[in-house]
Amino acid sequence: IIMKNLFLSILLLGVFSCFAQSEDINIFSKPNKQTKVSVYLSFDISYLVINDTDDYFFNQPIKIEYDDNRTLLVGLTAGVMLNKGFVIGFYGNINSEVIYDKNIDSYLRYSAGGLFTQVRLFPKYPVHLTIPVKAGLGSIGWYDNIYPYNTVYDTHKQDLYFVFETGANLEINIVKYFKMSAGLTYKLTDAIDIYAVPQNFLNGWYLNSSLIFVIE
Repeated sequence: IIMKNLFLSILLLGVFSCFAQSEDINIFSKPNKQTKVSVYLSFDISYLVINDTDDYFFNQPIKIEYDDNRTLLVGLTAGVMLNKGFVIGFYGNINSEVIYDKNIDSYLRYSAGGLFTQVRLFPKYPVHLTIPVKAGLGSIGWYDNIYPYNTVYDTHKQDLYFVFETGANLEINIVKYFKMSAGLTYKLTDAIDIYAVPQNFLNGWYLNSSLIFVIE
């Protein structure tokens, strides 16, 4: 219920923001009229800085030691921007570093994708605040070392999970069609049921940075 109310509040704020401002200023030029609808494309990197993982495992009372390289995610976001104040579209990401378990000679890979919305506050200024919201579905599984693109389909070797993520970013207008942003978000998933992986394996605070292209 709390997530639902938060999501609706951000959507309402975005609608207000997209009608409140229609022009922006970049760091090299004067204010310039923008089209009402623009194509939004960003290349994203997320780095896990504080995790909320505990030691509770489904059907696995003994913690398995593995190389933990879960910190870095790379992804892509695409959508439309309305009056510089609100973005709606889709996102996808995947872990860029593999996690290897010597006990089963397999690699852990995970990815997620879904709906992306973003409220942009005071976008006419060179540096401004954005509030992104991501909600979607993810997949996590152990992949065999010999056949890295085939999932090991034994019991508790693969699972789907729901994911919700929100936070705040600072965005800077570099030039008319290019922006950069950085900030902090919190990711929350439902319980993951998979071998040797905590149920809240992906929960935590992520440091984000993006290269953003806006096409009118």
